[in-house]
Amino acid sequence: VDQWSPHHPNEADAAAEDAARSEAAGAWLRFDSFQMDSVLAHGRPLLASSGVEFDEAAETASTGRERLLAQRRLLQQQLGMEAMAQALEGTMEEILHEGDLTAAPTASLRRAAWAAPAGEGAAAVARALEGSGDALSARARNQARRQAKASAAGGGAPMPLASADAPKRPLPAETSDAPHPKRAAAGVHADVGGETASEAMSVSWLDSDSWPFEPLCAELRCSLFHPKWERRHGAAAGLRALLRRHGSSAGSVGGVRECVSAELRAQWLEDCAIRLLSVIALDRFGDWAAGDRVTAPVRETAAQALAVTVRAMDGAAAVARALLTMATECVWEVRHGALLALKYTLASRPDLLPSLLPLCAPLLIDALQDGDDDVRGAAASALLGVAAHLESTVPLLLPRLLGAVWAALVRLDDLTASTGSVMSLGARLSRELPYTQLCAALPGDADAAEAVRPWEGIGHESHQRGAALFLRVLPRLWPFMRHPAADTRCAAITTLHTLVSAAADASADAPPWLPPLLPTALRLLLQSSFLDHSEKVHAAATDAWQALLRHAPLPELRTAAAAHRAGWLTLASTPPGCSPDASLLLCPSYEGGHDDAAAAKAAEAAVSSSEAQARVAAALGGLACVCG
Repeated sequence: VDQWSPHHPNEADAAAEDAARSEAAGAWLRFDSFQMDSVLAHGRPLLASSGVEFDEAAETASTGRERLLAQRRLLQQQLGMEAMAQALEGTMEEILHEGDLTAAPTASLRRAAWAAPAGEGAAAVARALEGSGDALSARARNQARRQAKASAAGGGAPMPLASADAPKRPLPAETSDAPHPKRAAAGVHADVGGETASEAMSVSWLDSDSWPFEPLCAELRCSLFHPKWERRHGAAAGLRALLRRHGSSAGSVGGVRECVSAELRAQWLEDCAIRLLSVIALDRFGDWAAGDRVTAPVRETAAQALAVTVRAMDGAAAVARALLTMATECVWEVRHGALLALKYTLASRPDLLPSLLPLCAPLLIDALQDGDDDVRGAAASALLGVAAHLESTVPLLLPRLLGAVWAALVRLDDLTASTGSVMSLGARLSRELPYTQLCAALPGDADAAEAVRPWEGIGHESHQRGAALFLRVLPRLWPFMRHPAADTRCAAITTLHTLVSAAADASADAPPWLPPLLPTALRLLLQSSFLDHSEKVHAAATDAWQALLRHAPLPELRTAAAAHRAGWLTLASTPPGCSPDASLLLCPSYEGGHDDAAAAKAAEAAVSSSEAQARVAAALGGLACVCG
């Protein structure tokens, strides 16, 4: 559908502008009177459903009479006739009869009516009514009699009731000059008075003084708070798709000056943003169908719709303040939804990052230490999306951020959902920061959550202290090199490579923390080249192996090679399709040390092909050339 462009007169029309403002007055929610604290304190949580389906299941086990009454009440609710039933009382018995709730044999009646030639439809219906006995309800019999009378008067077959078993008849040809609305909306071209239906529709579209999608958006905004999560998810997805395509004209009004239309459009977008914020704050539906990571379809889609809405707004400070309030709530679903919304909002408005990141970055850093794993993952994803802008907007927070990432590694393992996001964030920050800030970001203690303050310069004392901290922190990377996810393995290897290269570039001497870690690093990198099935991991492991050969001290490199040469050659000689010797594999555990069970599990994976042997041979050949 083309963009809608309203007509704006140059001269002010006081009557039209007052009418437009009065129509919008009180209809839209405003941030001036909106309090997120009140929504969180008094709002009713939105669950998977209202629980009506469970009540219905309980009533199904009752007697036949009670079951029939329950079905009647349910049908009245679905048809919106509950209030009418209370007003009509006894009359409702005639409007909604027991026969309407049971299967009625009306198929034969319809077939008889259609099979009869013109003029005999009434007789066919009469005969079918006589033979039906009490099978038909009073309502169905009365409808059939009316059809018979119409058939006798018109000389044609009666129009049967619409049902699944009714024969399909072609629609009569349209004789009216007005285009069919559904055909015009679908773009079906039919000649109407010399012009096509789509042309007639386009004229009415352009001449409209109100946004044509407003009725649809009004329905979607109401469905955002539906008890069933499917309705909420569908409403958020509809708003997301609609605003992505027509956000530039959303809420605009024609027939008034452009400044008045922009004012009303801003109020409309503000109302939409408040409603999306509210549904994100109140939604509690989550599923773990996609592995160990929580799937929150309503919050995720509403957060994306909010980002599209913010992209069309002039500013996002009020939205950011509401999300920061939600991020400090004690309910983890609220914090999770707030961080998802921050992730998409920050990504959608890079022009506002200089003003938004100083507000949001401290909270996102603290969220990396959250007690809920899904909240930590959402915070890491949000920071990962704006990692390229962190150095220019919040440079003083970078050591604290990387320190929080190193501290978060202590709480991660194979089953935590945030592992991939946190490791990817650590690898990205390691590439962005210079070596001095990397050293400053290391936690002073293995269990510390706060980063050490930056040191002045990189003198001897700083090198010694940095070496001690690196020896404590870097072994946290070893288990993630054997993580089930390829992206996590690649991020861990890339982080090691980045740290080794940054230390070598900062000083002519080899980093003092590298020799003690060299044997473990070489073993894990060789295993990744030999056993891993990901080409991306192969490339990262090759680059890290070559960096170690270039920057490691030669005596320590020869010592490590001499200690493990025999095992490496045995691994390299494993035929394709066979499992390697488990005693030769190193699988560090997340608590430190060697995990024999993990090593045995890793040994179950057979060598994929001769290419793995070629990679190991090349790596060992490079090591032999360096060591002489």
